[in-house]
Amino acid sequence: MSQPGSASRSQRRSASSLSASSARFDAFALGVSGADNRQPVVIEIGTKLTKVGYAGEFVPRAIVRTELIDGSPTPSHLFDSDMSAEEQYRTLVKFLKQIFFRNLLTVAKDRRTVIVESVLEPTDRRHMLARALFEALDAPSILFAPSHLLATFPFAASNALVLDVGYKVLTVAKDRRTVIVESVLEPTDRRHMLARALFEALDAPSILFAPSHLLATFPFAASNALVLDVGYKEAVVIPVLEGVTVLNNWEVSSVGAKRLEQRVCELLHKFGKVVKVDGSERELNEEDDVLLEKNGILEDIVVRFCFATKMDRGLQIQAAGYNLECDIPTPPCGVRLPLGDEMLIVPGVVREWTAEVMFEFNDDEKSIPQLILDSVFRSPIDVRRTLLDSLILVGGPTAMKGFYARLKSELQRLVKFDCYASKLGSISSVKFFRLPNTSIELYASWIGGSMFGSLDVLQYRSLSREDWLNRKIVPDWTDKITEVNAARSR
Repeated sequence: MSQPGSASRSQRRSASSLSASSARFDAFALGVSGADNRQPVVIEIGTKLTKVGYAGEFVPRAIVRTELIDGSPTPSHLFDSDMSAEEQYRTLVKFLKQIFFRNLLTVAKDRRTVIVESVLEPTDRRHMLARALFEALDAPSILFAPSHLLATFPFAASNALVLDVGYKVLTVAKDRRTVIVESVLEPTDRRHMLARALFEALDAPSILFAPSHLLATFPFAASNALVLDVGYKEAVVIPVLEGVTVLNNWEVSSVGAKRLEQRVCELLHKFGKVVKVDGSERELNEEDDVLLEKNGILEDIVVRFCFATKMDRGLQIQAAGYNLECDIPTPPCGVRLPLGDEMLIVPGVVREWTAEVMFEFNDDEKSIPQLILDSVFRSPIDVRRTLLDSLILVGGPTAMKGFYARLKSELQRLVKFDCYASKLGSISSVKFFRLPNTSIELYASWIGGSMFGSLDVLQYRSLSREDWLNRKIVPDWTDKITEVNAARSR
């Protein structure tokens, strides 16, 4: 359900937050970027996809895969753990150069940079990113902004619970400030590698690393929200209260798009068939798994054909143990997809049963509804109802057909369980921030980075190239905590 934001729109900020103020809409509409009339570059690097564009725009200019194709037979993934730190850095520099020179046609050193990041972004990735931007690309400054907060900006929402599951331009990196949208879980070495690539290889003038959960609140103008970001490898829930990410109430689970693809593969091996050239059918084998992964067929099945079924059907399917021989609802029709020279038969049970992995109640690996309720359960008593009425969903899996309705039903059912009833049992209302006729779940955090990048304050929040060259360190929210504790101990 769409809802207006709070009337209070002051530009409050802390060391780890960006205010969801109405002033950002004025700046967003006018394209303000301070004394520098060149709009900053906004970058959000995800596990599978990277979104790039300019501040003040409503959609990314380009959405590309987070991998480098550089003459090798197989693409190189950014931050591949099998590569050394220096190899990761060189790959990152080449990737950023492709973004600035091919997608944006600009140089980094003349542009401010805003990086939309998760509040859980590892510090080492942050430093690697800063190193790449400052040392390789000569970026003048960087702003790291939290994605969950920025996701509320389009909805003008002061209170929300955010769940976080192109074109071409003529410019170069050194002509633009850069905004990097990052996860709060992003490793520090990746952050430093990115900064090094942008500053030293692309001459970016400045970079802002922004937490993706915080930025996700910006498009909704929400000062208070519960942001759920369902990414490729994990789902992260972080409350945003009065423009501040409440990190001690965050929840994380490995239930993401990768788990959906794994479930599709499991169900295909159990129920799927392959039609050979002669018309006969056979079971799937290990060679088929290679084709499914290489050609992106698993991802294609999840995005195009899978859906979240109604709660009553889902509970019946789970109770039956995903067994066709039990009394379960009649599945939908299947589909056929090319698999090399053969045809892959995707049964209806694969389409309907795949999404159940996100709703299976589990004490060891929490489901999406459990993540949300656990986060709200540990939140202050006066904001629990507000958070469940202010949900913001981010990430590709949240755009699955039927996901919103199923999640609402599951939350209303689980809130009555003994483990939640003591504090949440009286809450029955569940509402979401949404923009009609859009796919904002896919790039809400990027839009938040675009909005923040259009404000005058960007240049004061960013890390400049000079600072990077002097210290070679990208500060983050943990550094601020250390500084505050040190000051108190004096």
